[in-house]
Amino acid sequence: MSAPAIQNPVLIIGWRGYLVEAALRLGLAPVVVYGPGDKDWAEPVFTPDVHAVFVARSADAECILTALAREGLDSLPYKGVCPGGEDAVVVAAVIAQALGIAGLPVETAVRARDKWLQKERLQAAGHHTAACAVIPDIEDVHFGVATLPDVGFPAVLKPIDGVGTSCTRVVQNSAELSRSVQDLATGSGRRTFVVESFVPGEEWEIDGVVRDGELIFCSIGVYPHPVWHIQQGTPVRIVLLDHEQDSEQYALVRPFLEESLSGLGITNGVFHLEAFHQPEGNRLVFSECAVRPGGGLIPETVHAKFGVNLGEEHLRAWCGLPTLAREVKRDPDYIGSVFFPSVPGTLVNCPTAAEVEAQPGVIEAVVQTPVGFGMAPSGDNVNMRMGLAVLRAPTVEQLQVRGIELLAWFADRVVVSSAEPRRLPPRLLRREAAAS
Repeated sequence: MSAPAIQNPVLIIGWRGYLVEAALRLGLAPVVVYGPGDKDWAEPVFTPDVHAVFVARSADAECILTALAREGLDSLPYKGVCPGGEDAVVVAAVIAQALGIAGLPVETAVRARDKWLQKERLQAAGHHTAACAVIPDIEDVHFGVATLPDVGFPAVLKPIDGVGTSCTRVVQNSAELSRSVQDLATGSGRRTFVVESFVPGEEWEIDGVVRDGELIFCSIGVYPHPVWHIQQGTPVRIVLLDHEQDSEQYALVRPFLEESLSGLGITNGVFHLEAFHQPEGNRLVFSECAVRPGGGLIPETVHAKFGVNLGEEHLRAWCGLPTLAREVKRDPDYIGSVFFPSVPGTLVNCPTAAEVEAQPGVIEAVVQTPVGFGMAPSGDNVNMRMGLAVLRAPTVEQLQVRGIELLAWFADRVVVSSAEPRRLPPRLLRREAAAS
């Protein structure tokens, strides 16, 4: 098929609505490759300005390149290639290299996806990280063909390229580790894992923009409870720290970021980094770093607090456009987010996004789970959730209270049953509900 006439095309791999909107604002023509997960859960909305390409496997270079070729979109003069989510980071870099267009260097993308490679690189440069060892095939450990590396206890077992705490286990002793290995080897669908020493401390998520090796902007988000506490039923909450009220934390973070990003070879783009703050010695311990905007409404939360659009910055970096991240417009309120956890059973009713947004201090909300859908408990995965909300309050303490109250309000209005769930994709369940 001959190439269509498209002005200023940008290739986005993985549907993210905020990236598509940002591309259109920047005068770019988004060509979006999306897969079954995007189709069923994100429900892409396509307009004449958006060129959509469905693929069976959206993290597979062969699927993407052949689909683009069928549509005549493989030889467009793309301004850049932009990964929409974590699973698209390496394939976006590979496709950029294959098509000879701007994108993340492959070697940087590989380090950004592999938890062992990141820690090995930074440890060699003298940075503080957890002790980390690779389990090439967890089935070999399960069947007694291989032994587990010893990093001491407590320890953390996680996929080497995991996302959103999926299949992550914190274990206190050998018995718990053995049970986790059995569980993950037989039920996770994953094979390669890492085992790390447990790092105590307050968990921080740090989002920002780097250009030509210079740290342009950063935002610190603090988890009141470690994310892995979802295994104990504690919903995830995030509080963004203020550049002025929390200046000491930012003074600690900036040199840490500069050293970490430089050590990983991340010199351009948007990053999402996790670290642990240890009050004893007032130091930060590196956990992991991604080269794309954080998930879970983090771009929306950062934009509400600081006026910096991480979606636009992500596109600007890979399309050769200047950054606007220096133009911070600080909101004096504290702003954060809450995750509404899944409740086991078939969903009968729950608050709508509009109803959530009508609650005190709520800026924006998303409710993802449709009526009729069969939910499992959130378990160990932050992505097993019913929705999220961004909210604000004048102080940290008031924001904490407001978040807890919003979680309780939402939970009180969730109705589930033991009935068999509808065997339809979420997008079709939503359409049924809208038509009824």
